[in-house]
Amino acid sequence: MTNQVLYINNRQNGKTWHKKALTPFAIGQFVEIDGTTGYVIPATNTKPVLGVTNESIDGTSANYALNDSLSISEAVYNDELIITVSSGPATAAMEGRYLAIDAAATGVVIAGISTTVSAATPILVSKFINATTILGKIAFRF
Repeated sequence: MTNQVLYINNRQNGKTWHKKALTPFAIGQFVEIDGTTGYVIPATNTKPVLGVTNESIDGTSANYALNDSLSISEAVYNDELIITVSSGPATAAMEGRYLAIDAAATGVVIAGISTTVSAATPILVSKFINATTILGKIAFRF
């Protein structure tokens, strides 16, 4: 997986949370708290966003099968992010609207626009960049 989210000026606060075992994570992926286990999981469209991953974990990682620490940058009010829209295209009409995060727990943004913020549409589009990239903020967070 490639970077999907990039903090402007690379502002990463490097906090650690325990991740859910046997769950892959990509750098730059939105994450949330699993309501059942309390561990970090890739974001879906059902819970508030906690932040963005700073590291990659996959099946070959030594801690893949463990409920081990995962470095994330927690969302801070008004942080702007360069966000890849995985399913789109993104358009200028999205500015000022809210986008969804893929319900398949991939932690990526999809172009399901809404005029209201919610756990289902937590990403505010502040600027259209191109068909696959926006400038945005986490508007509905943990």
